[in-house]
Amino acid sequence: MADQLLTFMPAMLGVAVLLPLASFFVILAFGTKLGKNAAYLATAAIVGAGLLSFICLFAWLGKHYPQPSHGEHGGEHAHAADAHGHSGTKHDDDAADATHANSGADKKPAYTGTYWLLGQFGKLQVTISYYIDSLTLVMFCMVTLIASCIHFYAIGYMHDELHDVTDHEVTLRSGQHLHRPGRFHRFFQFLSLFCFSMLGLVLAGNVAMVFVFWELVGACSYFLIGFYTERKSASNAANKAFIVNRVGDFGMIIGLMALWTGLGTF
Repeated sequence: MADQLLTFMPAMLGVAVLLPLASFFVILAFGTKLGKNAAYLATAAIVGAGLLSFICLFAWLGKHYPQPSHGEHGGEHAHAADAHGHSGTKHDDDAADATHANSGADKKPAYTGTYWLLGQFGKLQVTISYYIDSLTLVMFCMVTLIASCIHFYAIGYMHDELHDVTDHEVTLRSGQHLHRPGRFHRFFQFLSLFCFSMLGLVLAGNVAMVFVFWELVGACSYFLIGFYTERKSASNAANKAFIVNRVGDFGMIIGLMALWTGLGTF
């Protein structure tokens, strides 16, 4: 059973990434008509992604359950050798060389592949690919679990945005407080795009995809931090986050250029 699930694991995780994206587009198109259902749709999408993530994790553990490290036994042997005064002998050196040579056999399993070939420019291939190992699955489960909790909490926390809002923290030139339509659906629209970006970042199989999804995460952070865009404090905080991310992104672009120049691949 575990082998069969692992065969479909790339497809299952791909669907887990696409569920929040589908939620984003549906809310983008019909958000004003959905009302509170926008929150239920976004929550169902991330919970569905979480279920797929945990199914893949359990299938992975059934096939690739972590084994005890050989380093523990090696430490015991080394300690015993020191106790008997045999350290530094040729026999010990040969044993150490053999252990070092066999360390390649202890490589952790990973599944890699390509979902879609976007283009080929000489030797450079630009692809949508995946890299799945134990860390990928643990991060998938953690992101979807925490994001699901955030969605459930936000349904109640953002309830004021279901109707027209009078923002007492924003004062107009006339001296009156800002009165605007609620933006309940827009918050969950941004949240769905944010979840898609994070999951895509975890699943990315090449550095170019990492960069694209990292940029999306930064953009979503800007939208969410500055959700109450009329408030000066929120606007300033969003601008600060955006500027800090762009400074880091400039260094990442330089690194991408160096990789491409030196290795010809991402």
